[in-house]
Amino acid sequence: MENITNATLVKDMIDLFGGLRFRNMNLFNVNGMRLLLNACAETLEAIMVYPTDPRGKCISHEDAQSLADDFAALSSLQDFDLSLNKSLWTLQVAAVDIDEALETGPPNPVSNFLEHTLSTIKSIEFSGVMVIHGEDDFRGEQSTQHHRRFELFREVHEVQDFSLILCASVWEPVVDHSVRMLEEAIAIEKEKGGFDRSFPQPSVTDNPQETRADRRI
Repeated sequence: MENITNATLVKDMIDLFGGLRFRNMNLFNVNGMRLLLNACAETLEAIMVYPTDPRGKCISHEDAQSLADDFAALSSLQDFDLSLNKSLWTLQVAAVDIDEALETGPPNPVSNFLEHTLSTIKSIEFSGVMVIHGEDDFRGEQSTQHHRRFELFREVHEVQDFSLILCASVWEPVVDHSVRMLEEAIAIEKEKGGFDRSFPQPSVTDNPQETRADRRI
């Protein structure tokens, strides 16, 4: 679901169907996100979130005061509360969105976003953060980007223990090549001493796409 600004619409949808039982959700700029997450408290297994989501933007005290009369306009990390989702096992995020957020410079919005979201997870089933790599992520020199992402996840790993999974979500004919590139990135980082007991080596998986149009899990 993307760009849903009317929380009433979300509530009406939940009422109409007598609740929701989604196992997977992909959410960006959804007003009423907490309603959706709570409605799927017993069933949600995987959720894809976006560090660049405007509803995950940290708000200054001054901004909060100026927007106090317009609740719908308030964006807050509080929307990303996964504490009630008992079956959640993976948090998904796209590599391109991580890079975009990191490019904004300090303060690091992606670190704040992921630390907050991970800190809310209480599910005993939770085990992994999956980074989705599309075809564009395999073009050109990527060693610097990979290293920056690994450093980020080392930092947020202190908040919540998880296994890092790199997923090649690419057109089927280039899956094997893309998987090898991710494995090479891990090997390079390992040589640099980037993994240890406090931040274990990631694993690699794939999600072949039948067409170039579909890039999301």
